[in-house]
Amino acid sequence: MQERASIILSAGRSCFVKCLGCYNFFGKSEDLTKTSIILDFLARAKRSGIEKVTIGGGDPLSRPDIIDLLTQVKGMGFKINVDTVGTPLLGPAETIFFGHRQVNQVSANSISSLVDNIGIP
Repeated sequence: MQERASIILSAGRSCFVKCLGCYNFFGKSEDLTKTSIILDFLARAKRSGIEKVTIGGGDPLSRPDIIDLLTQVKGMGFKINVDTVGTPLLGPAETIFFGHRQVNQVSANSISSLVDNIGIP
């Protein structure tokens, strides 16, 4: 089976846990990358032969527009993986890394209809 060309995209700036061995680089700014910039980047990646995108973060479910972002990425024809700790799938949650803020519950049904794989450590 031929491996698909893929990328890992950091789309979230916050997280619900602060793991000692976290491999994510959060940078110095709390600002989220605008959705339009992410979509423009992915359009270019698609034209370059990228077929699969893993959306991580921080935790991508901390992103207020995650369902809209996933809907648009799915519409571009990507195979989508999401790496998350999954906390907002259980109910409203508070981020504890890179700022404290309340995040609404994210519907597991909404996510599962948009992605091919959800990775929860």
